[in-house]
Amino acid sequence: MMKKITLLMVAMVVSFTINAQTVTHNNSQVIVDGLGLTCQSSGVTTDNQLSGVFDLANDFGITDVWAINTIEFGVDEVLNAPGDIYPVTINLYTTDSGDPNGNLTLLYSEVTTISSADELSVVSVTLTDLAIVPAGGVLVVELAVLNDGVTGFRLAATDVASNDDSWITAVDCGLATAGTYASLGFADRWHVMNVIGTDAAEVNDELTGLASIYPNPANNVLNIEVSSSLEVKSTNLFDILGKNTNVQLVNGSMDIANLAEGVYILTIETTSGTISQKVVKQ
Repeated sequence: MMKKITLLMVAMVVSFTINAQTVTHNNSQVIVDGLGLTCQSSGVTTDNQLSGVFDLANDFGITDVWAINTIEFGVDEVLNAPGDIYPVTINLYTTDSGDPNGNLTLLYSEVTTISSADELSVVSVTLTDLAIVPAGGVLVVELAVLNDGVTGFRLAATDVASNDDSWITAVDCGLATAGTYASLGFADRWHVMNVIGTDAAEVNDELTGLASIYPNPANNVLNIEVSSSLEVKSTNLFDILGKNTNVQLVNGSMDIANLAEGVYILTIETTSGTISQKVVKQ
């Protein structure tokens, strides 16, 4: 019984102390029925990429490495999807130009699904792994949908002016590069998109006390020991640009001999929360 009580207390502490932050340009989350926008042909959605740009440092005061765990977006309609299931690919990039037309660096990609039950609501997608945005990075969140020949999908919109542009790319509608809704004559709508994350360099004291990561700095091998009271879901080692090194944890150790010297972010996802730790490779 004591073990169960201890784990419950840890989970409660984690839920209140991890400093999750939501970033959004929307001043309203109220979806207006029928105001959503995608390129369609005869009611069927063509290939679309719908994007939002988030300058984390200048617009939201996030100046350190940031770890994203949830993406939210509004759904206007999902019509005639086979099995009432429609795939949406979430792509997360950094851009060097402040918009989706710059040089993009892919940080993360994951496919989620929506259905007609999601119409006129904001869908919340918890990512399978954390997506790491480097300090100072300008984030592009892209929702990519494909023409399946039957489905009519529209991303939801609000009619309350947002603080930044909404972007769309759709080759079948003549948009080979991303354009803003306003530039296309739709200045009365802004798509609903939110990003939830936390400071990746912020290490939760309670959880950290249950893990040992050594040596740090390390040369060839990084050892990770986690208390038996925590169930580890996954471990990832990201470089300073947010790229996953794909180094695997094997029998409590990571072989980092082939990695370049520098600073990395180790994340250990557990059932009680996520441990984030800066690691230096010498």
